[in-house]
Amino acid sequence: MHNMRWRKPLFICVVLLICATPSYGQTSSKGQVGPAPLRRIICNCTNPKARFIHYVRPRYPKVALAAKVQGKVTLELLIDKSGTPRKIDVISGSPLLAQAALAAAKKWQYQPLRLNGEAVEMSTRAEINFVLP
Repeated sequence: MHNMRWRKPLFICVVLLICATPSYGQTSSKGQVGPAPLRRIICNCTNPKARFIHYVRPRYPKVALAAKVQGKVTLELLIDKSGTPRKIDVISGSPLLAQAALAAAKKWQYQPLRLNGEAVEMSTRAEINFVLP
């Protein structure tokens, strides 16, 4: 039987270390050899709203409403150390809906992700589901 606390909204991070330099052979300022510094974490979020400080809901485009277009738009976001989306790409979705999704995502603010007490960049995907009223 599943533990009930796992049914609560969770933010699960699949940590993939993406380093600009090889992870071995790095020399620290103290002259010690150690791993390269962490550059970015890729997060697989089961509930991305759990990490939002500020969420802006996208407005349904009038053109999409008139054309009766609905569906999901998937965005790939690069979140900087302060929690601000720095780069946003549309992965999939209707072009009639994508611009509204992009406009909303530019206004989002995430809680900065910390690893060992240090803020790090993160890359995540967000799905926005547009449903006709």
